[in-house]
Amino acid sequence: MDVFLDTLTQEWHNFVRLLPRLTVAIIVIACSIIVGNLISKGVVGILARGDFNPTHRNFFRGLTKWLVVFIGLIIVLNIVGLKGLAASLVAGGGITAVVLGFAFREIGECTSSEPFGHFRLKNKRYISFSQAI
Repeated sequence: MDVFLDTLTQEWHNFVRLLPRLTVAIIVIACSIIVGNLISKGVVGILARGDFNPTHRNFFRGLTKWLVVFIGLIIVLNIVGLKGLAASLVAGGGITAVVLGFAFREIGECTSSEPFGHFRLKNKRYISFSQAI
């Protein structure tokens, strides 16, 4: 029973030592959400001046908001002391960006080389499970 109480006391002291960093982390994530909302409204305001449809404006609103929140999350993970997890998230984001870049490059080449290539992509028939290859 003494080992259990000693362990519980030690974990409680560790939590109390971590409490100031957790408080700062909560403030940083709240600020990143607020800043993300403000920046996304600014981006939508800029896009509203142009000839963008509401779907594109909503996409860029969400993209900018969640990008700022993601950056805030990386900062929070560094504050709390989970630097390895923060580095893994940044590396995973970089790999995802490369993969999406190649994917969208292929789509761009397909639509730009043909005058009506976007119609071909839009009306493309995919292979179903019942068809033989």
